[in-house]
Amino acid sequence: MDGNYAKLNMNKVTKIMVAVMPILIIIGGFIYLSLRSNRLTKEFYQMRISAIVIRESDWKRSSIDYVLDNGMKLNFLAPATGTLAIGDSIFKPANTYVYYVYRKNFNYQYELLKSYDYSERN
Repeated sequence: MDGNYAKLNMNKVTKIMVAVMPILIIIGGFIYLSLRSNRLTKEFYQMRISAIVIRESDWKRSSIDYVLDNGMKLNFLAPATGTLAIGDSIFKPANTYVYYVYRKNFNYQYELLKSYDYSERN
């Protein structure tokens, strides 16, 4: 009788583990992404940027990476349409979230398009 009871308890434990593990994995994923986002935001705040957007990559419509000519990447949650375009010049002083986007006008001269606050991004 004790053998059947132990087997029954193992089945219950297995069922609980099968139900709880996916929840723990999802919670762990959210914690990881939150910590990563906070780290990247802090790094962005501290860095000085003076670069031109050379490429953009759309990650399955969930986020957009803008690749700069100095190798840096700026990441925005989608949709971030209209924020940046290939060829835009970006300037950001160190220790601020505010960055300035310059776009070429019809005379091929860069002019200030708009300033953005990275902490308020999508």
